[in-house]
Amino acid sequence: MAKLGRNEPCHCLSSKKYKNCCLDKDVAQTSARLAKDAEQNRTIFDLSHPLADAWDDDGLAEASNAVVDLANAGKLDEAEAAALALLVDFPDVVDGLERLGMVHEKRGNNKTSADYYRKALGFIEQFPDGSDDASKDYYKNKIAKLDPQAA
Repeated sequence: MAKLGRNEPCHCLSSKKYKNCCLDKDVAQTSARLAKDAEQNRTIFDLSHPLADAWDDDGLAEASNAVVDLANAGKLDEAEAAALALLVDFPDVVDGLERLGMVHEKRGNNKTSADYYRKALGFIEQFPDGSDDASKDYYKNKIAKLDPQAA
C-alpha cells in the first residue's frame, strides 16, 4: 500500500481524513507487528559488540535525527511520516516510538504522546539486558507529565 498522508482521505473509504479514522489503528498494528518481530528475533544491540560500527552506519542516527529536525522546524506531518518510517525501517530499536511520542507532544496531543512513550517503555523492557534505568526513568517521567491521571 502506498504511504498515506494524515490529511488525505482514509483508505477504508469512510470519507474521513486518515488522521481521524484509521491512522491510530494502523500505527498500533504496525507497532504490534514490529514488537512481535523484535521478540522473535530478540536482537539486542550492544554498542561494545564488534559490529557496533556497522550498525552505526545503517542510517538510523541520520533518520532519527531528521525526525527531530523536522519537528523542531514545525514540519510535524513530515516528522510523523519520518517517525513511522523509522518503525518500518528499524523495527529492532525504540527510536520510531520515541519520535512519534515527541511529535505528538509538540502537537499538544498529550495522551497520544504518552501512549507512544508507554509503547517505547514496553519495548525497551522486553530487553532487560539492553536497557538502562535512565531510559526507563525518562519514559516514565514523560508519561507522568503528559498523562498524569493514567500514571
